[in-house]
Amino acid sequence: MAHVRDFFSKDYSDARKRFTEAAKAAGFTPDRHIHTKVKGPRGEELSVEVVRIGPKPAENVIFATSGMHGVEGFCGSGAQVGWLKNEVFKELPKKTALVLVHAINPHGFAHERRVNEDNVDLNRNFRDHRTPPPHNAPYAEVHPYLMPSDWNGPARKAADQAIERYIAARGEKVFQAAVSTGQWEYADGLFFGGRGAVWSNQLWRRLIREHAAGAEE
Repeated sequence: MAHVRDFFSKDYSDARKRFTEAAKAAGFTPDRHIHTKVKGPRGEELSVEVVRIGPKPAENVIFATSGMHGVEGFCGSGAQVGWLKNEVFKELPKKTALVLVHAINPHGFAHERRVNEDNVDLNRNFRDHRTPPPHNAPYAEVHPYLMPSDWNGPARKAADQAIERYIAARGEKVFQAAVSTGQWEYADGLFFGGRGAVWSNQLWRRLIREHAAGAEE
C-alpha cells in the first residue's frame, strides 16, 4: 500500500502528473480536456483529467471531483491519487461506475486561488442563467468596504472601520451571511457567481451527459 505522503503535490502541474501516472499504473487512461483560453503561472497548459472506472452503462454512477474551489485541489487531488494508488476501485459494487474528475477548476488550482479565471466562485455558477439572478441586497451594502481603492492606505483603513461599524450594528453573523451567500452583480467582488455558464461549468455538464446517461442514480 502506498504511503499518504506520495499522494499530495507541490503544485498543479505536479498534481496533474501524479494523477495521470496513478491512473495509468492502475490500468486507466485519463481523458484530457484542455482549457485553451488560459494558462498556468509558468505558461503551462491547464486541463481537467477524467477517469471512468466501472461498467458502461451502469445503474449507479458516482462523480468525485477535486479543485472546485481551485486551491482546494491540493487536498482533493491527493485523495483521488491515493484512491487510485491503493486500488480502492476494486471494491466498487457491481453495476456501479465511478468518474474521477481531476481539477475541475484548473486555473484556480494552478494560480492557487479560490475562483476561476473570471473571478467566478465556481459552485455559485451552477444556476439557470436564462433567469434573472438573485439580488443579494446585504452584499450590495458592504461591497464598497470589501473592495477599497487601496489595500495599505486611507481607503483600506476607512473600509475596515466601516466593517466594524456594520458588525456592531447588525452582528457578525449578518455580515458573514451578506458576504458569503453569493452575489451575481459585482464581477470584481467576493463570491461572484458569474453572468453565464463558465468553461468548467460547461465541461461538467458535458461529463454528466456523457457518463450518467442511462443511470438510475
